[in-house]
Amino acid sequence: YGISTSYNQMADLREHVTKARNGMLRKIMLNGKTMRLSFIETLKKMEMDGRNSRKVHIEQLQQLADELGKRLQLSEMQQKELKQLIVLHDIGMLSIPEAVLQKQECLTADEWELVKLHTVRGYQIAEGIKELAGISEDILCHHERYDGKGYPTGLHGEEITYLARVFAVLDAYTVM
Repeated sequence: YGISTSYNQMADLREHVTKARNGMLRKIMLNGKTMRLSFIETLKKMEMDGRNSRKVHIEQLQQLADELGKRLQLSEMQQKELKQLIVLHDIGMLSIPEAVLQKQECLTADEWELVKLHTVRGYQIAEGIKELAGISEDILCHHERYDGKGYPTGLHGEEITYLARVFAVLDAYTVM
């Protein structure tokens, strides 16, 4: 659970939902393994819920990951981590204000910089959960590009983690 209160009747309800959600996430991360596992499942469910297009995209990625994983001869652990990465790669988006995520017009430069921080915030969430630490670096660099023009740090080539590179191929393929 998470709680947010305000004495201002004009306060934006979405901001309070975001504050309550963030409070819930902090509490869950402070508890033991059972809570961490429950938290992971909650995160996965949150990522799969919402827009139907997102759910379809994740399902397509997972199906392709099975096929590509076999062809690349990924280990069982790598395959498991790739599937976790597929579902949780944008988990840092939970820290972005709903108003920015739902904005219909183009984002301002400041808003775009805020959105780009989702990789860092996702990394921080994953690092705080022992069971997700194996994909934290992949979450951090899933928007890096092989040519070095990605974010957050401009890594290029094999500086980018292997699973993040595999994910990028899968993601680009499904988008095309």
